Amino acid sequence: MKKYWAYVIISAITALLFFITVNYTFIERAPKQLLQSKDLSTHPIYSKYKFEISDNIINIGIQPFNIPTGIVTEVMKRDTILVQSLKELGMEIRFYAFLKGADVNYFVKKGYLNAAHCGDMPTIMMASNSDIVIALMTQLGYTAIIAKQQTLISELKGKKIGYAFGSDAHYALMAALAQEGLNESDVKLIQMDAYLMPEALKTNLIYAFSVWEPTDSLSVRNNINAFAIHKMLSTQYLYFSKEFYDKKRQAANLIIASELRAINWLLTNKGNRMIAASWVIKSTKDLNKIQSQSLTEELIEELTLKMLLNLTSTPFIPENIIMHDGPIYKECIFLKKIGLLSADADWNKIHNSFTNDALIEILANTNNYRIKEFKYMINDIENE
Repeated sequence: MKKYWAYVIISAITALLFFITVNYTFIERAPKQLLQSKDLSTHPIYSKYKFEISDNIINIGIQPFNIPTGIVTEVMKRDTILVQSLKELGMEIRFYAFLKGADVNYFVKKGYLNAAHCGDMPTIMMASNSDIVIALMTQLGYTAIIAKQQTLISELKGKKIGYAFGSDAHYALMAALAQEGLNESDVKLIQMDAYLMPEALKTNLIYAFSVWEPTDSLSVRNNINAFAIHKMLSTQYLYFSKEFYDKKRQAANLIIASELRAINWLLTNKGNRMIAASWVIKSTKDLNKIQSQSLTEELIEELTLKMLLNLTSTPFIPENIIMHDGPIYKECIFLKKIGLLSADADWNKIHNSFTNDALIEILANTNNYRIKEFKYMINDIENE
């Protein structure tokens, strides 16, 4: 009996601590503040970064938790062809890991980063507020609404729903509700970090949440009562500051070629994907041990294959994605509605930031850019 009550008390304390953590996340931090500029110089991770600003140094921001861009950039970090090609230009590249696209954008605006991998929403906001060149689509996937049971979107009325303010998953959630004649006041929106959502669902703090990979797949796999009830297109991109792209075009092309090479290498066989997945696990642990605990090499490998097959090895930015009234345009309208883009944000400026010019140039000179030649440092040994 004593063991039983001890178990009950421990369980109650655990649930209470999680409740406090989640409530602090969405009450103490105003949603808009999460995506607007704030001082990240004292961030426990980023404050340790020593950015060297030089014409010979390329600093690029990456997000290891994003799939498949996280695994692709892990491969790029070990690309000896990229290293040697940049060395011939008198340059070198350094990778810096971040938790969120908004954090990446912050350091781009500060002038510390020359290039970045970001999701569609942070990329749109940078294109609106700064001069950038969006040169490559790096992910073509989906966000998902995960619910405690199989249910219709219309049945979410009155329910608590977890979301990340200003994300593509936020947009997807509101679009799905609107299709059923529901609006924000018809549900109880609870802002929280994505990695907290599965546990919040499991402990009944929320009934559903809207999120991106790998969190949605992890939730469905680890919770027998979790179901994906809606999906919407999601994209990610590689962008450069326009100043860097214009002045160091060949270096930008070499980075894009390295990304194409990494995609080709990952699609070659499962063994390559499993090796790269182990690199992702290590990188994510360095960023957030709690968030990383749920990831497995097997899940990363499986999602990588699925999402890279969506993308193909020649990831052109499709015109139907960036055309007027297309997905990116509609996301712009949403960002204006929630106050993350100014009402007079110029759509033409955003649209004109997207280009396939570099990709076309590289694919016309595949031998020079060696996109199907593989030389990677694996366990400190060059592997071909």
